[in-house]
Amino acid sequence: MDENVVLGNQGLPLCSSCANAWPNQLGPLPLAQLERIALWPYQGTVRRLIVQAKDMPYCAQAWALRRAARNALLTHSPERAVWCVTPPSRRRRLADWYLPQFVGIGVAHCVKSPFRALLKRNQQRRSQSELSGVERRANLQQTFQWRGGKVPNCVVLFDDVSTTGATFSEGARALRAAGVSKVLAVCLAVVE
Repeated sequence: MDENVVLGNQGLPLCSSCANAWPNQLGPLPLAQLERIALWPYQGTVRRLIVQAKDMPYCAQAWALRRAARNALLTHSPERAVWCVTPPSRRRRLADWYLPQFVGIGVAHCVKSPFRALLKRNQQRRSQSELSGVERRANLQQTFQWRGGKVPNCVVLFDDVSTTGATFSEGARALRAAGVSKVLAVCLAVVE
């Protein structure tokens, strides 16, 4: 790695090839009845970092994504919002490593917002990776539920990758059912 190559305002030391392949930041992308912010498209360097960081706890790739997300979200984070993540699958929970939680906690701390586990999974469903958009939405119906406790007015729901938006939609449904007024969905990358 050439330590002199730094990715724009992200402050990430990357090799020349990875720095050149880093996509431009995306910003807000509409999702039915939900405001969603995607930082980057799920491709190139971002995709490689996410794939590697999902299964390697506290690796350099995870720290790089956390730093990049923190820097990118300094301008997008609403004030007085509570940050939470979409609940992990059983496999991720048993692995004791969940990339969205690692990145989400770091970003919430940086923007001086609390981070809380607001949602839980009612039941384990089929893996989303092999399903179509319609099947993903059907697969996740009524999967998440409120954990209890004080209901915040505004919640930032964070995840690593958004494909169809089904996970965000189900998370937002559970948060709104508990009484949350505003839900903002934020992801590292979106599949275009």
